[in-house]
Amino acid sequence: MTVQMFSVFSILFYLIALLMFFRVHALDPSVSIIRDPVSNYGVGKTAVFFRRYGYWGTVAAACLAVSFLMSHSPVFPNEVLIGMVLLPILRIGVIGFKTDIQVDSFAHSSAEGKWHLLFAIVSFAAMYTVITNATPLMVSDSDWLLAGLSILKNTAKFSLIGVIFAMIKPLKMIFGIFERVFLLSTLLWFVLANIWFLLK
Repeated sequence: MTVQMFSVFSILFYLIALLMFFRVHALDPSVSIIRDPVSNYGVGKTAVFFRRYGYWGTVAAACLAVSFLMSHSPVFPNEVLIGMVLLPILRIGVIGFKTDIQVDSFAHSSAEGKWHLLFAIVSFAAMYTVITNATPLMVSDSDWLLAGLSILKNTAKFSLIGVIFAMIKPLKMIFGIFERVFLLSTLLWFVLANIWFLLK
């Protein structure tokens, strides 16, 4: 299979994951998009749809990882390649371990909740590392594509900063919105990255 074929499949799977993302939000409006983590949907009646969202995104990331690994022009740095290879594995960990709801601190989390949080933190770091290191190398004749990649990179950067600060107790009431902006901006960046592979 060619890079382009893997990118086509990756786009398709990311779009399905995006639909699942919005679907899981619609199923349980009691979860606050401003305050609550997305992983709260992984517990209770929405757990099945949360896992579907996670699995589709995992397969999409695996396909995109192959595209990065097969790229010869440019040859992406190890930070990008390692990040993309790790991302599907880390996502499986996020899906496989349930979060703790209504727990205020890492110290009071269950063992499963701690593993979930660790996988989530490292997966966020991997996504951010890939995006910040790959974007400058993605040269294209398409102005809209370059603009989109850059805007989404900056959106991911500032929303991740928001996620980090919102982990401090007084700011936890706005954690959910920063996390959702980060997840959506990174997902859309990956879609555009696949389009870049198709057009290069």
